[in-house]
Amino acid sequence: MLKPTHKLTLHRINRHLKSMHELVRIAADFSQMGIDYIVLKGIPLNKLLYEDQLVRSSRDIDILIQIRDIQRVHQYLIADGYQLESSVSIADLTQEPSCLTQYLDEILYRHPHKKIALDIKWHISTMNCFGMSWCNLENHDVIAIRGHNIRILNPEQNFYYLCNHAAKHDWEFAQWLEDLNVLSQKVSLRWGRVVSLAQATKTIRPLLEASLLLQQHHALQLQSIPHSFWDKLVVNTRLAVIQSKWFERWTTTPKSKGYLSAIMGLFLYPTLFQKYHYTKRLFVLRVASLRQISRFKSPKPYKMILFSLLPDWRKSNRERP
Repeated sequence: MLKPTHKLTLHRINRHLKSMHELVRIAADFSQMGIDYIVLKGIPLNKLLYEDQLVRSSRDIDILIQIRDIQRVHQYLIADGYQLESSVSIADLTQEPSCLTQYLDEILYRHPHKKIALDIKWHISTMNCFGMSWCNLENHDVIAIRGHNIRILNPEQNFYYLCNHAAKHDWEFAQWLEDLNVLSQKVSLRWGRVVSLAQATKTIRPLLEASLLLQQHHALQLQSIPHSFWDKLVVNTRLAVIQSKWFERWTTTPKSKGYLSAIMGLFLYPTLFQKYHYTKRLFVLRVASLRQISRFKSPKPYKMILFSLLPDWRKSNRERP
């Protein structure tokens, strides 16, 4: 938890500049094609919080679109030289009777020559796949990057999204907490709207975790957050586990990390319906991954999803020749 920020090397700076150029180009093409989009985190967030100083670098570009535009975006990216690297195909997402877009929230594309990865999302977060969409693509802010206006979340949505993202990944990096600290002080947040978003989507716990961590690490006191006794108990327990040496040892390998994160994620959801949906989503991921065995010569595209959710003894048995 709260690993230090990666040092800025020449390689990271070059990758940031290359990604910035690619983001501006793709955003301009999407606007020309009439595709609504919002860019999450990454380059626009660095610009918003730190202006022209490169403080945070990202490994990929996250773009939120509408479900209806998945096929058009896929065709555009494939024609542009990108390759789909997700464990599901476009047919799985859009053409089957049991459409998987209800349970999945993103697909990954990678350009083999540019070495740029694109995360195309149609749900703002895995925590918001419950038919309670709060992110209206028409209600956005813009930020100028290289003279082009890039669509981003408004401040309240941004703060709430960053809390969800960090909590989902068990507050792995200190930079995420620093981003929330800078955002809350640099931008005048309408706190009532932030709380309303959390209440509307029944995800008050990530917001509560952020509040406790900001107070602990940055001495920043956020405004009050309505919560129940169980919310406070679960949040305190989660943070105690996340900050323990035991948790750190268990997350040293991708497989055990994915397995433990799946369990920890259950505690972020207060309602049985959310827990059911979350569990079913993991099952759908496994089923979709198994379908790909016959489509790939190498098992790598599905191993990270399938085996990270299995106990160690089952993984060892299945990996034997």
